[in-house]
Amino acid sequence: MKKQTTSITERNGGMHNLRAYKKIKAMLYGHGYIKPRLYHLILMDGIESINANRFQKTLKAICLKLRNENIAYRWRACLESEKTKGLHFHVFLLVNACNKNSCAIINTKNDGWLKTYLE
Repeated sequence: MKKQTTSITERNGGMHNLRAYKKIKAMLYGHGYIKPRLYHLILMDGIESINANRFQKTLKAICLKLRNENIAYRWRACLESEKTKGLHFHVFLLVNACNKNSCAIINTKNDGWLKTYLE
């Protein structure tokens, strides 16, 4: 009996390629972190003439802050454009939260540095 399979592109409306899927899967399964935490950040901006550099600068700022706090991390990101959401940036950030609380750094709901940076 042949096993039924579907590809990642079929399950997600054809938006993702198989190579990118394999890279994110390797990141998630091959990290070796003691207390892994996965964050999915969606960076959006209401400015219609926005370019990708602003999103990249935000990601670099987050990574620099994590590095300065000695928190191990890995990330994958993609830039998407939709009619309803416009141009936006998906970031999958995998951190090792064994020594410090990464939520205190990444959380944008409190009045922390990231909320101020994003405003």
